[in-house]
Amino acid sequence: MTTKNPKISLEYRLNLPLSLRGGGAGVSVEASTTASAGQLLGCKPGDQITAHNDGFVTMWFLLGGPSVRSGLNGTPVNPGDKEVFTVEDDGNDYSYVSVITRTGTTLATFNVGTGP
Repeated sequence: MTTKNPKISLEYRLNLPLSLRGGGAGVSVEASTTASAGQLLGCKPGDQITAHNDGFVTMWFLLGGPSVRSGLNGTPVNPGDKEVFTVEDDGNDYSYVSVITRTGTTLATFNVGTGP
């Protein structure tokens, strides 16, 4: 007997590329074992961000307001990886990003846009 799973839905979807805001202008943050932060200009809840780790050590980032400081409990991005995330639409301020590493330094680049 086959049981239907109501949580699974197969539908066709057109995936469009990320449309960058501000012509692709973003923020670069040099990350080390001490948290540093930068402003994500134009970032609004529901937007998408790209997080690129242009270094050789893992970085962790956290979004928030002007006083945000990341710890190793943030979202990790492995060396050389570029990830896309959706900014939560929960009414909080996510206009800044903070980055930290466990060891060494890396350069993190974040861009804001909208996607599918």
